[in-house]
Amino acid sequence: MKQKHLFLAIVYLACTIAFLGCKKTDSNSLDKVNIELENFKKKIGAEIQKNGFPQVFQINQRQIISYTDLQGNIVSKPDLSGASLVSNCGFNDPDYADQSYFIKTSVCGVGSDIDFFYTVSWDNNIVAVNPFNSSNRTRGTIRVTSPGNNNLFTQNTFNVQILDLGVDPGNSSNNRYELHFTSNAKVPDNVLRTPGAVIRFGAFLASDCSNLQSYNVSLASPPFPAINAFTSTDPCDRNDKIYVDGPNSRKMGALGYNPVGSCSYAAGVAPIYQEVEYSVDNGSWLGLSNTNGIRSLPGTKYLGFSDYGETGLLPLGFHKVSFRYRNIKARPNSVYGWLPPDPQFTPNEPTNSSFACNTPFWSQEDYFVTIN
Repeated sequence: MKQKHLFLAIVYLACTIAFLGCKKTDSNSLDKVNIELENFKKKIGAEIQKNGFPQVFQINQRQIISYTDLQGNIVSKPDLSGASLVSNCGFNDPDYADQSYFIKTSVCGVGSDIDFFYTVSWDNNIVAVNPFNSSNRTRGTIRVTSPGNNNLFTQNTFNVQILDLGVDPGNSSNNRYELHFTSNAKVPDNVLRTPGAVIRFGAFLASDCSNLQSYNVSLASPPFPAINAFTSTDPCDRNDKIYVDGPNSRKMGALGYNPVGSCSYAAGVAPIYQEVEYSVDNGSWLGLSNTNGIRSLPGTKYLGFSDYGETGLLPLGFHKVSFRYRNIKARPNSVYGWLPPDPQFTPNEPTNSSFACNTPFWSQEDYFVTIN
């Protein structure tokens, strides 16, 4: 009998040691994850402090295009009938120049860098500098005006990236080009904070043709864009950037827009949540899972400003992993009840009555990664 009791005691002790050992391993693993997350937050915080926090504004506006001289004056195109051209370039106007979106990256108390984008359809190549005339260059214009349309700030920039998107599906004679302009100096905070100020964009397009001047994509005129130059706009007018991490242990993750409180937002400007989804190789969109929600939303696809969420296990091998996100603003709810800025409810979808609004467009980032 003693031998039986001794055997059971040994088994119990062995099980206890094994259980404690497992708990210790789990604790160590959790500590490692928390340390990695804190290090990632510090890294992103330092990055925001140095480079600013990006916000994406959608525009989707077709702009007027005019043929101009190098000074930007609108001029008539030459009559080419019977002329002997020195190149194959014709005088067909671009079909369109669509202003798609802009990104404002703000450094607290200093100013903002501006990136803005056009999609242009044309049967001529768009180049940064005309090879036959170095004065004929592709350039962008940023202008901030007061409510009376008085000029507060103008900057021309030659910082442009031109991407040939291939044949235009709507006109096989044309190619589509994406033009990405970046400001060459920050727009000062005192300009952007001017009450009622609006920001506008324009561009000049240079081709590689010896017989062409440039095309002017005009500055958008009132009433467009109804976009306040500073961030004191409804958070559902824009998307604040998330910060993607990984892959780690076959997962990727993302932090909310302000993980270490690097910059303060004016009252009513910050989103309450961000809705974040991911997709593998252009497959279905799946919700990220909030793993440390400080705003009572663990396990959902909604992230607070410093929350972290993860994907599920990703397939092994080389894959395109896409993240899309948008801002959400909540409002007081008579059922759930909360005091800003911490609502105490767990919504299911953006149609939930607890939401005041969500941004009507998504922002997307693509990552090409090897999962092992």
